[in-house]
Amino acid sequence: MRCLYIHDTAVNPGDFCRQIALELGLEPSWSRALTMRDIRQEIERLASERKLTVLLVLDEAQALRPDVLALLPMLNNFDWDRQACLAILLAGQNGLRQTLRRAHLEALAQRITVRYALRGFDRDTTALYIDHRLRLAGVDRPLFTAPAVEALWQSSQGVMRRIDTLAHYALAAAATHRATQIEPEHVLQATEETRP
Repeated sequence: MRCLYIHDTAVNPGDFCRQIALELGLEPSWSRALTMRDIRQEIERLASERKLTVLLVLDEAQALRPDVLALLPMLNNFDWDRQACLAILLAGQNGLRQTLRRAHLEALAQRITVRYALRGFDRDTTALYIDHRLRLAGVDRPLFTAPAVEALWQSSQGVMRRIDTLAHYALAAAATHRATQIEPEHVLQATEETRP
């Protein structure tokens, strides 16, 4: 498998094609159509000569413009008789689901074979996640009290990115108060500081 990772998704169709070409080690052409042709040929070459499937990971896919999303079915139009040449993974937030419901993106929506929405962690998994992150940082003692973990879970709704942000701010709040453990009031302060 050859993995291409694209995270700068707020681009026009020409720049999008150039990004993929560069990830494949190709020199982008002056024309989007020619660049698209070169991309398809390289993906076919990798499949036939090296027996590789290309996985195109589009992170922050909710930021993809509809005209860029409309390119994906064309990019993935290979002979059905042969092995899979290209797999596309759209990773994004809730807005992506609504975007894919637009009528002019029906061709793309019909090609999506697996859909999965990550849910927030439950209480126990949130506690395990916090412990894991602290161990990775070299902390070998309980740093968050049980009530602080509960407050963190309630404030974050179990969403990993939100847990990370709130924990960071709660650590800073505890340090400011010279506390040796993070308490619910530190999480509350972190919640207030990160509120938009």
